[in-house]
Amino acid sequence: MRLLRLLLQPLLFLWRGARGAYLNLPIGIKLMVLVVQVLLFFSVIMGITSYSRLSKDVEAMLAQRLEHIARTGSMLLSAENQKKVIHSILRGDSSLTASAPFLEEQHTLQEVRRMNGLSTDIYTLFIDPAKPEVMKFATMNSGENYAGNVMPTHPLVAEVFQYNRARHSSLYRDDNGSWISAFAPIRGKNGEVVSVLEVDYSANDELHALQERLLRDLLTSMVLGIFVATILGREIGKSLTRPIRKLFDEFILAAQGDLSPRPAPERRDEIGGLNSAFNQMLEQLRSQKQSLADYSRNLESMVQDRTLALETATARIQSMMNSLGQGFFMFDSSGICLDLYSQACERLLGGKPAGKPIWEALRTEDPRSAARLETWVELLFEPNTDFEDVVALGPKTVPHPEGLYITLVYFPIREPESGSIRTLVVVATDQTEERDARARADREFAYSQAILRIVKNRGRFSEFIRDARVTFVRAAEEVAKPAIDINILFRLIHTFKSAASYFSLQEIANLAHDMESTLSKLRNDAADGKKIHISDDFLQNLALLEVHLNNFLESNRDFLGNQGDTKERLVEIPTTELEKYQELLERKGLDPDSLRRFTETFLYEPISRSFGFYDNVVGLEATRLEKEVVPIYFINGEMKIDADRFHGLFSSMIHIFRNSVAHGIETPRERREAGKPSSGRITVEFSCLLPGGHLSSQNNPTWIRITVSDDGRGVDPERIREQLRLRGVQGFENESDTQVIQRIFEPGFSTAQGVSELAGRGVGLDAVKTEAIALGGLAWVESIPGIGTSFIVEFPEEPARNNQVNEPMRAIG
Repeated sequence: MRLLRLLLQPLLFLWRGARGAYLNLPIGIKLMVLVVQVLLFFSVIMGITSYSRLSKDVEAMLAQRLEHIARTGSMLLSAENQKKVIHSILRGDSSLTASAPFLEEQHTLQEVRRMNGLSTDIYTLFIDPAKPEVMKFATMNSGENYAGNVMPTHPLVAEVFQYNRARHSSLYRDDNGSWISAFAPIRGKNGEVVSVLEVDYSANDELHALQERLLRDLLTSMVLGIFVATILGREIGKSLTRPIRKLFDEFILAAQGDLSPRPAPERRDEIGGLNSAFNQMLEQLRSQKQSLADYSRNLESMVQDRTLALETATARIQSMMNSLGQGFFMFDSSGICLDLYSQACERLLGGKPAGKPIWEALRTEDPRSAARLETWVELLFEPNTDFEDVVALGPKTVPHPEGLYITLVYFPIREPESGSIRTLVVVATDQTEERDARARADREFAYSQAILRIVKNRGRFSEFIRDARVTFVRAAEEVAKPAIDINILFRLIHTFKSAASYFSLQEIANLAHDMESTLSKLRNDAADGKKIHISDDFLQNLALLEVHLNNFLESNRDFLGNQGDTKERLVEIPTTELEKYQELLERKGLDPDSLRRFTETFLYEPISRSFGFYDNVVGLEATRLEKEVVPIYFINGEMKIDADRFHGLFSSMIHIFRNSVAHGIETPRERREAGKPSSGRITVEFSCLLPGGHLSSQNNPTWIRITVSDDGRGVDPERIREQLRLRGVQGFENESDTQVIQRIFEPGFSTAQGVSELAGRGVGLDAVKTEAIALGGLAWVESIPGIGTSFIVEFPEEPARNNQVNEPMRAIG
C-alpha cells in the first residue's frame, strides 16, 4: 500500500499542477481548449463507433462467399459415404480412418479446400441421437484429428439439422485470431440431413486492412479538426470575453461598495440581459442595505417579542396536551424520552417518561424484550428504512398495573430538507372502555344468536343437551380406562364443540376447542409411538364444560323451562291421535298389533325431521365460505323410523354436510366457469332395502339407506394419494380410485390447509363410519370428478337377534 502511494504521488502532483494552470487561464483560452476538447471527444466517439462496426462489416463481406463455399462443398460430398462413416463411428470401429468411404470423403474435402483457396481445415459433423448434447467429427481434411472426436453441440449445427438450411456464425475470436464459420446440410436422396459441413475462415487479414485504413482516416481528420478548432476557438473566445471582462470590472466596483447606477446596456443579447439584471441587482442591494440598517436597529426588541411568543405557544401546547387526556411524549434516535410530555403519561404509563429510555418508559422488564426494543429504535431512525414496515414491529399496547388497556400509536417528525426522522411522537390512549364495550357487544350478540337458534331448533337443542350428558359420561369413562383410545375421546369433544358452535355457545365452544387442541397434540404423540397421559387440567376442563352448560341452562330456565333437564327425546303428537289410540288400546287390550301401531304412532317419526336441522348448517357454512347452496332436497323424507335409536349416527352426519359445502360445492364463479348453476345443490334420499340391496316392501323393511349427494367438484383420488404419502401411510399404491377415496373415513385424515373452528382436525367422516359400524352397518363414498359426490350410509332397521349377523348391502372395491 505504501509503495502504491509513492507511485501515485507524482501523478497526483502533476494533476494538481495542470488543473491549477488551467483554472488560471484566461476565459478566451479556456473556450479555445473547450472547442478542441469537444472536437476530440466527438472524433473518439466516431472512431469507437466505426471500430465497433468493423466486425459487422467483415462479417457481412465474408458471410455470403463463405456460405456459398459451404453449400457447394456439401453438394460434392456423398451422403451415402457419410452414413457409412457415421455408422462406423457409432460402432467404435478402430479401422475407420483407413476405410474407403472415410478416405473418399476426406479427399473430397481437400479438393473443396484447394479449389476455394482455403488455408484452414474443413470437416463434417453429426449429432449422436443417443447424446444430442454433443456432436462428433465424421471426416476431416487432415490427419491432425480423428473420426469420432467429441465436442459440445454447436447451436448452429443443431439449427441446420432442425431447419435443413445453411447458416453462418457471427465473427468470433480465439487464440489464433478472428474467424467466421459456415454450416451447410449434407442431404440424402430423400432430402434428410445426414451430417453438416463446417467451413472456418480466418478474417485476420481483412480486419487488419480495415483497421489500418480506419486509423489513417481518423488521424487525418483529427489533425485537420484540431487546426480548424484552434482558430475558431480563439476568435470565439475574443468576441465573448470582451463584454464579460467589462461586466467583471463592474462587479469589482460593486464588491468595493460602489452601488451607484450604471449606464444602460447597449447590447440586446445574453450579455446585455446580464447587464440589465446587474443594474436591477444594484437597485435591490441599495434597498436591502437601507432595510438592513432599519432592521438592525429593531432587532433586539424583535428577539424579545419572539421569545415571549415562543414561551406562550409552548405553554399553550402543553395545556392542550394535558387537557386531551391522552399521553403524549417523544423520544429521539438514542431511544431517550424528551422532557416534553403530557400529564396523562404519569397515569397511563405509571410514571414520568422524561429522561428514560423508551423500553423503561413502556415498563418493559424482560431484558430480551428491552434489547429487541433497542434494536427497533435503531431501525426506525435508519435513513433507508421504510417507516411503516418498521413501526408495525413496535409495541401496540403497554402493560398497566390496574389492568387498563393502553394502546400506543407512533407519528414521525421529520427534517424539512432530508426527510429523515428527527423524533418520534408516541400517543398513549386508554381504550379500556372501548375494549370492554366490544367484549360486551360480542357476548350479547353470541347470546342473541344462541337464543334465536334454540328457538328455531328446540328439538335439536334438546338432543344436543342429551348428547352432551352422554358425551361427559363417555369421556370420563374413556379417561378412566387403562388404555385410552385417543381417537374416541377426540371425536367426542369435536362433535360436542361443533354442536355448541352452531348454537353460539361461544364460551363453551372455545373451551372445547382448547381441549381439542390438547388432544390433537396427544394424538400426534400416539402416532409417533409415545406414551400419552391425560393431564389434570384436561380433566378439570371436562368438568368445567358441564358446569358452563348447566349454568347456561339455569340462567335461561325461564326461557328453556325443563328442556335442559329431560333425559329423553320429546315427541309432539296431536291430541286427536292420543284419544284415538287410547280408545283403541282399551278396546283391544294391548294386543301386539295395537301395541305396534301405538309405537309407530307415538315413537316413530318421519326421518326427514332428524335432518331438517342440517339445512341451517349448510346455509351457515355456505355463508362463511362465500358460496351459494339451495335448500336441501329430501326424497322419501316421510318414511318413519325409530329416530332415537339412530340418533348417534344422525348427529355424526353433520360432518358429511359440512364436507359437501367446504370441499364439494365450488364457489359461484368456479361453477359458472364449469357450466353449472351458480348455486350448489345437496340431495338427501332415504330408502328401505332388503339384504343384497333390493328395495324392501312396506311390510318387511330390513335395511335403511341414506344417500347424501352434492353436485360439486367431486373427490380427487390423486389428492388423497398425495396426503397419504405425506403421512407416510403404506399399502395404498395398488388401490383403485374407488378404493383409495374410502381413505377419507380414516381417523385423522384431512385435506384442509389449516386448522379452523370447523375443519382441519382430521375428524368427522371417521365418526360417521364408526357410528354406522356400531349399528351393524357401513358407510362409503362414491364420486365422479367434476360431477359430484355421494356419501352412502346403510344400517339395519332393527338390531340383530339370535346371533344373526346383519348383511351389508355392498362391498367397496
